Amino acid sequence: MMAKVSVLAALAQELGPLAEELAPLGEALAGGDEDAAARYLGLLERLSNVVEILDLPALGELYAHLLGNIPAQIGITESSDLIVGWPLYLAQFLQTPEDLAARSMLAACLSDDRWIDPLDVEQAEDLMEQLLASDIDIGDQPREPRQFGADDTSLQWLPDLTTEMRSAFEHEAPGYAATLNRHLARLNIDSKANEDLRQARRMAHTLKGSAALVGARAVVNLTDLLEDLLERLQESPDRFNQTLIEDLQNAGDSLEEMIEAFLGQGSAPVDILALLQQMDLWVVDLDSNGPPTRQDQLETPESNSSPAVIDEPTAEAAGPGTPAPDWGMVEAENPEPSINLPLRAIDEMLRAVADLLVQFGHFQTRLRDGVERSGHLESHLFSMQQTVLELETLIDLRATPAVQSRGGRSSTTGFDLLELDQYNQLHSLGRVFSESALDAREMAHELHERLMAMQNLMRQQQRIGREVNNAVMAARLVRVSTQENRWQRTVRQTCRATGRKAELTLEGGELAIDTDILNALVEPLLHMLRNAVDHGIEPPAERAAAGKPESGQLHLAFRQDGNRIRVELTDDGRGLDEQAIIARAQAMNLFPADHQPGPTDIQHAIFALGFSTRDRVTETSGRGIGLDVVRAVIQKIGGTLTLQTRQGHGLTVRLTLPQSLTSTHLLFVQVGPAPFALPSLRIDQILFSDAGVMEKVGGRWLFRFAEQECPIHRLADLLDMPGEASLDEIQSAQSLSAQPSTQLSSQAFAPSSSPRPLVLMNTDQGQIALLVDRVVESRETVVKSLHPNLPGLRGVSGTCILADGDVAMVLDPAELELSAAPESSRQVARRVSEIAAPQSLRPRVLITDDSLSSRRSLSRMVEDLGYTPMTAVDGVEALEMIEQRAPDVLLLDLEMPRMNGLELTAHLRSREDTRDLPVIMVTSRSTAKHRREAERVGVSHYMTKPYQEHELADLLSDAVAGRINGVTA
Repeated sequence: MMAKVSVLAALAQELGPLAEELAPLGEALAGGDEDAAARYLGLLERLSNVVEILDLPALGELYAHLLGNIPAQIGITESSDLIVGWPLYLAQFLQTPEDLAARSMLAACLSDDRWIDPLDVEQAEDLMEQLLASDIDIGDQPREPRQFGADDTSLQWLPDLTTEMRSAFEHEAPGYAATLNRHLARLNIDSKANEDLRQARRMAHTLKGSAALVGARAVVNLTDLLEDLLERLQESPDRFNQTLIEDLQNAGDSLEEMIEAFLGQGSAPVDILALLQQMDLWVVDLDSNGPPTRQDQLETPESNSSPAVIDEPTAEAAGPGTPAPDWGMVEAENPEPSINLPLRAIDEMLRAVADLLVQFGHFQTRLRDGVERSGHLESHLFSMQQTVLELETLIDLRATPAVQSRGGRSSTTGFDLLELDQYNQLHSLGRVFSESALDAREMAHELHERLMAMQNLMRQQQRIGREVNNAVMAARLVRVSTQENRWQRTVRQTCRATGRKAELTLEGGELAIDTDILNALVEPLLHMLRNAVDHGIEPPAERAAAGKPESGQLHLAFRQDGNRIRVELTDDGRGLDEQAIIARAQAMNLFPADHQPGPTDIQHAIFALGFSTRDRVTETSGRGIGLDVVRAVIQKIGGTLTLQTRQGHGLTVRLTLPQSLTSTHLLFVQVGPAPFALPSLRIDQILFSDAGVMEKVGGRWLFRFAEQECPIHRLADLLDMPGEASLDEIQSAQSLSAQPSTQLSSQAFAPSSSPRPLVLMNTDQGQIALLVDRVVESRETVVKSLHPNLPGLRGVSGTCILADGDVAMVLDPAELELSAAPESSRQVARRVSEIAAPQSLRPRVLITDDSLSSRRSLSRMVEDLGYTPMTAVDGVEALEMIEQRAPDVLLLDLEMPRMNGLELTAHLRSREDTRDLPVIMVTSRSTAKHRREAERVGVSHYMTKPYQEHELADLLSDAVAGRINGVTA
């Protein structure tokens, strides 16, 4: 028989531990600690909500009275004994109401004059009498099942909650629910798991109080029932049975779903009312005196039973960024201090740091240019000093005395001419010039050293900026294991719905990845897990017949691979049903009935919109929401998805994801005059076009390399932009290069047909090869989204800022290749390029002149004409700039130090890649000899100073348009 237990006696047992928890908070409250006061009042409010649920109005009135008095005691040390002592006095009274001393002590505490609004003794006595009158026995006989209503399933926030209360629940509730569910998942009929029962009961009690504080009635009711049920199982572990364990695990899964729905992170379970009723029936059943009567009624056939016990999840939270320590089991001795910071604030800091790093890049580029120019200045001043020394020597050699006397002696001093040096004004000017040149050189040297020091400081600032960026990025990282409970729950629920058995194991749960990546990945993985159980794992009888264990194995692995995250989901089920897929695809007209589809066709069909092999809608299948949605989500975050199946042995789904959505590693390439960026995540290899064989088959270009074959495209064609070489020209050049050298003419290799860089990229449809004009560099950078006013562009995922301030578009060539309306998408992409990167698309004019004034005047003129000017002080610097990025037109002087204009032109004409570069020479030399020499080395046009600006403007226009052929004067 059950011992008599009253409601008040049960409350007295709960007040003991609470009094111990409130005591230090009460002392801190009396000492003026506002944080302690907030926690103290929060616990008291939870008690008030609990007694409201238990329908004890007298106790609720007492708590309300205390809530009205305690805030006024903050900072009043004289009343600390009241704040600390009342829970103990109340517990003693409830435990032994017949004890007059306990009754008197509680009355004295409530009527003490130190309260701001004390009760008088009669009011205190009356309140205690009402409290005793409301007591009932709860242990003398089994109660009847409760009837739950719609209000009991409510998941609505209380309307008057403070921001702090909401934030506290959002922070702690997912962790409580995850820990509770973890202990429930470990229950099994053999172990009796007393420790798991105890910890699960404690978590249910804690979560009940938290939920009552914020108004989550469904959570309060379910945790209250779980607490009662777990308490009875602790007392009578022999009452365990498999059906009860399955219902407990189902309740744990549903509880996590309730929390997610309450926090706006998912949908609520559809059967909350039935779940509450089921748990209440179990409590009533365990309260009965006989053996469990529901087992025979509730146990399902063996084929429909749930999977074997899932291994203990390593997750300690239900959502990214929400820590969930194993409450009640292990407490950290020295917990690390933390703050509750919104993810939005971290994102704003990250964007600010990213912009700062971009600005550092700009400063570094400008500073590097200044260092180079100061070096050139120092070199020029050294040359000038040498010239001045030569001038002084010449003056000394040719100087004559200003005044000579008869007989070779001075008329004024009496010295012989050989005994006295005489200087004229030319000597003085030469000396002043020499000293000025020396001073200027020393100043230039000092300037160069200071610029070098600034450059070193800038590098340190960049390093610190990267460290800050990494630190902020680390704040966004969250362990993969934080989502394991949710994935495990989905497997269990799908098993219950389909009658399968399956176990999920997680590899790489300790890996920390970006919060946005993990959040975006949760739903696709949930869908794939449901698919794996429903479509892949066979029923237990079928698995046994095939020689497999009755419980299917799902393995989810996360791995870090450079700047990529690789995810693999593998099952040991039946694999893809290729015949069912083909039949469904033909019914949907995805390919003709007479076409014999291959593995690639089958995978393409699976990703088709609305594809499903199920003819009827069930809880988990047949809705036409399939892998097309999964692939769309993966592509949206810049990832790829591939499948690998083995008939009868299972399926492997492979995902490749970026490490972060805020910054991306990109490969920068050039197409015509414009820079573009390709995501490194999709790049397999970079090589030259002559590393393989290009062939046109049925109007489609293919590239064969290392026993592989893939489509090949010019990126310029996909963007509808001019490129430097067509596929036909490159193929022709490769064909000629394969012939014996005696058969090749001197004109066989034109610059436009020389090998071009080729980028092998992976897509969901396979590998493709892209021809680009140049590969510039690769680096990590911040990708900016397109402006909301711009339309959604196929093949364009965003923009990024280059080190020189230009803007480059970030492309997804796979989307450009598969565009259903290529003309419109390419034209829009080109127009966006013109808007987003005007500097990049303008023709570039390289101005090479050792005169600073000439460079400045020509730069202003070129920029006014709509071109992008670049400047160099001599032929050597110009050649270095051409190596980095070739201009569209070269505008240069004839006479320059180190390498003059004739030497530079001759060198450029000897190279295949610059042989056709238009060269306009602007010089003060007007003789026929100089013109003939310019014509001989290959200058496109010779122009003498002073020149007419409109004539030079026309020449630049013709040069950009390719209308300058040969040398004109």
